[in-house]
Amino acid sequence: MKGFDMIVQSHPECAAIVCGALKLVLILAHCYVTFFEKLAEFLERLALEMPSYERILANPSWNVSVSLKASMQELYVAIFDFFQAVLGVFRKSSGGLKRTPKIIVDILRRPFDVRFRDIIYRFQLHRDIVFMELELLEAEEATKDRRASADDREAAAEHRKEAKQYERDAQRTRQQLLDLMEQTMRLSEQHARDNKLGRIRKWINPSSFSDDLEKAQEMREKRTNEWFWDTPFSKSWKQSSESTRTGSRHFSANVAWVRGKSS
Repeated sequence: MKGFDMIVQSHPECAAIVCGALKLVLILAHCYVTFFEKLAEFLERLALEMPSYERILANPSWNVSVSLKASMQELYVAIFDFFQAVLGVFRKSSGGLKRTPKIIVDILRRPFDVRFRDIIYRFQLHRDIVFMELELLEAEEATKDRRASADDREAAAEHRKEAKQYERDAQRTRQQLLDLMEQTMRLSEQHARDNKLGRIRKWINPSSFSDDLEKAQEMREKRTNEWFWDTPFSKSWKQSSESTRTGSRHFSANVAWVRGKSS
């Protein structure tokens, strides 16, 4: 605009009217463009921030405070008020569209910052409150997660401790079982050796039949059965030779088979 001022000062006679009109057109165009630039900037910022509010819906377990609910309500009210005010720039109260010159004059009379100042202030205020509440909720959730992780670590440590104790008990029981098996094997081997040694000793030192005979003779009453040797059968058996003796099926020829009755 300073360039146009210099032109007007150097040629006031010719350029005053033309440059003044051109200056007015440029000012109006600048205000018009600036309005839409700020409108697009606000909508872009709104589009970037809106997904952040979805975190509340994505976490139904959060304990949402009353202040957060109220700020969310005021935030959406401010958004709808903003769109209603933008619509009022281009539309008549009767519902029809305004003419372009009237729109330009309206924008020039009330620029973007002046027109939406209160709405944007309310929007920013409740947006900041919502963000602070979200940060608090996320901090509480992170604290819960850390506590849960700590509890899980403690539980895991306790499980590992119990597992180690079970392993030690199993090793001790297994060792006791091995010791018992080894002891049983030693006893079994000792018993087998004792039985084998007994059989060997019995084979080396067989029973003496003479001892049994002596015991039987000691048990016999004196002068018992002396009559037998005076019998003809006994005398003939003594005088006969081994070759002439006839043995039975169970005894040799040296055995005299005596049949008698007990008195």
